[in-house]
Amino acid sequence: MEYYGSCLNQTERKFYLKILDAFQSRLLFVKAEGITEIKSFQKCISAVQYDYPNLFYVDFSHYTYVAYDDGWEYRPQYLYEKEESLRRQKKLNELVHRIILELKKRGLSSVYQKCGYIHSYLVRNCTYDYAALDDSEKRRVAYTVEGPLLEKTGVCQGIALAYRLICMNCGIEAIAVKGVSLRPGTTTYEGHAWNLIRVGESSAQIDVTWDMCLTSEEWPIRYDYFFLPDIEMMRDHQYVGYPICRKLNSSYFERSQSQFKEIREIDGFIQRFFIANRNWDKPGTYYFQFKMTNRKETEEDIKNYVRDLIRKSTDKGYSYIVSTNSPQSVFSYKIEIKE
Repeated sequence: MEYYGSCLNQTERKFYLKILDAFQSRLLFVKAEGITEIKSFQKCISAVQYDYPNLFYVDFSHYTYVAYDDGWEYRPQYLYEKEESLRRQKKLNELVHRIILELKKRGLSSVYQKCGYIHSYLVRNCTYDYAALDDSEKRRVAYTVEGPLLEKTGVCQGIALAYRLICMNCGIEAIAVKGVSLRPGTTTYEGHAWNLIRVGESSAQIDVTWDMCLTSEEWPIRYDYFFLPDIEMMRDHQYVGYPICRKLNSSYFERSQSQFKEIREIDGFIQRFFIANRNWDKPGTYYFQFKMTNRKETEEDIKNYVRDLIRKSTDKGYSYIVSTNSPQSVFSYKIEIKE
């Protein structure tokens, strides 16, 4: 299930395969005949990195090479000795195996179900490694599958590679996408990585990192960026050169019947929510979220509308907070019903 390797020209593809063999055999050098430009050289190495997330023991952050008239000689560097790499690989294999067994145990067989469980697993069991942004040399594992899966913390690259690794072992084609995304609350784009799922000619996008960062003790697992088509994902993500994602079945909000074009549709959603939570009038904490697609009303209009619906739904004392994902028009509510 290579993606980046399939996008290379014939000369680059030949070097790509040589690099892959060198990494797997832990060779100390590999000749790149016909590769005479540094961009092409780096593109081939990066292609192997993103196609094969199990090569976590390779140091992809530094390139050591010698340039000759007829090409380059690449000298790979490895982060661990062979025995240590095998020990860590065994731990990764065992963890991925446990995840796959849990999928089977739960009877999750469709691509959507499997992707949803893997998404939720990473969101629940991993945190974003902000320290790695300040010191990537000391926190290199955050950029590989080791960080999210073994150390339970990582950055977007490591998280996207971890998602791809698990999907590969489940027979799902998941590309680790390299692009840019809007820094929350700004108009500035910065480098980012997420995933693209493919089934035949259909595709959808998943950003575990952003859902992970939206999820906290205040909120249950968020699915703001789960199974989105291009038209929605590109509200705050940008990329080029990848398969078009018109839609792979439907997004989380469509499937959960919590995506609306008209504001009046929220009435039925709130009613269904109350019916599903029969203890609504008893003290406790309740959550719901929904997505608007037409953007006709302002955020304040929608918040005021929902506020009135909540007010009509209980005669108990309550308080609530709302988190708004403006680019995606997602509204998440946490309601506390008091004694």
